[in-house]
Amino acid sequence: MFNEKEVRSIFDETFEEFSKKHKIKCSFELLEFKDFIDLAEKSNIIKEDIKFGLPVLVGALVVHSSNKDKVCMSIDVLNQLSDKKDFVKALIMHEFYHILFKSKVKKNNLEENKKSEERAKKAMKNEFPELSSWLIG
Repeated sequence: MFNEKEVRSIFDETFEEFSKKHKIKCSFELLEFKDFIDLAEKSNIIKEDIKFGLPVLVGALVVHSSNKDKVCMSIDVLNQLSDKKDFVKALIMHEFYHILFKSKVKKNNLEENKKSEERAKKAMKNEFPELSSWLIG
């Protein structure tokens, strides 16, 4: 079971590792379960999954901003998904790629969001293959 201090430490460690290859600006926020789910349900991809009756299996999200993007997570959600540190690192690393490539997203629609997912997955698999193996798809 993860606690707030552990998750923040994993975030910092993952950010340091990512920063050796790429420069991004972002902050980190841990949300209560309900707030995280409410945020997740705003995602076009999550809306599509819900429409088709698929379970919501998201452990981290990015809130984009012109100033500083924010990676959001919920300890309650993380503890439902896994108890492995590398899984949490993989989730965070994946979100860092969304931040890195955010300028490539032309519109906020399902098609562009799916392309963003593929870019993030591909880049992570190339640069951090050991972490990418923790994620589905």
